[in-house]
Amino acid sequence: MKYRLPSYLNENEVETILKHAENNERNYLILLLMWRCGLRVSEVCSLKERNIFWDDSIIKIEQSKGNKDRYVPITEDLLNRIKKYLIDKKTRSDYIFNITRVRIFQIVKMYAKKSGLDYKNIHPHTFRHSFAVYFLKRGGNLRALQKILGHSDLATTQKYLDLTLSDIKEEYYMVWDR
Repeated sequence: MKYRLPSYLNENEVETILKHAENNERNYLILLLMWRCGLRVSEVCSLKERNIFWDDSIIKIEQSKGNKDRYVPITEDLLNRIKKYLIDKKTRSDYIFNITRVRIFQIVKMYAKKSGLDYKNIHPHTFRHSFAVYFLKRGGNLRALQKILGHSDLATTQKYLDLTLSDIKEEYYMVWDR
């Protein structure tokens, strides 16, 4: 059976890219939000300080795809980095990053290339796919992932389950084809 699966990065590949972005806090945070929260590039661009519920560790994604608001958990360490970034930020804007989709594409390509990865096949949405696969591989619930990603149809989210099942199959044959 052949599946058309989304491309994704493994944890080491993501960490390699992040390591190259560490000296630019804005870019680093953008990549982290796509990797750890599964945000779409448009959602990163439209993220405002008022969308972060600091005490609840939640990001409100307003009018995401499907014109529905959704709520995404965020780790305490990432919240603290964003808080520090906002304090240190030189320009004032409603938007946390005040950046375009095109610029985020360029940033992703730049760091992927610096990492020595096949940068032509890496784009911002690759981080979202990577988040989904990592979430499931670490035992995350499919229904919870559906809510985090904002998919109205569970079948859309299940493609990531298929991907992890193909990984399981690969592991199985590594053991039994010795």
